[in-house]
Amino acid sequence: MQLLDSNEVVNQRSEGAANRLVLSFWWPAILLLLVFFALPSRAQYRTSIQGAVTDPTGAVIPGATLTLKNKSTNETVVRKSNDSGIFNFNALPADHFTLTVEREGFKKKILDDLQLIPNRRMP
Repeated sequence: MQLLDSNEVVNQRSEGAANRLVLSFWWPAILLLLVFFALPSRAQYRTSIQGAVTDPTGAVIPGATLTLKNKSTNETVVRKSNDSGIFNFNALPADHFTLTVEREGFKKKILDDLQLIPNRRMP
């Protein structure tokens, strides 16, 4: 068994108290930073477009090229419909878009001024 003199005991106690003081100071600061950075991310709403490409008879059109253009930024995103004619555009900002659908052997379809609004479901 090791004996400690009174100075060592006092030093160990004061170091423990200093560590608790540092932790008690940093904990609220870290929590405040987490809350500060979480609030803006919660306010960023995103939307999506999903659907199926079909011909006038209702038959699906696989391999159609869909080009979505943001009218505010001119940014474009291109997707292809899958074997079932299904397509998805995810994580889009709420804004106005133009959607162009093309497939060889079919007439080009342009849907102009699509307004995407978060949390709205279209029939």
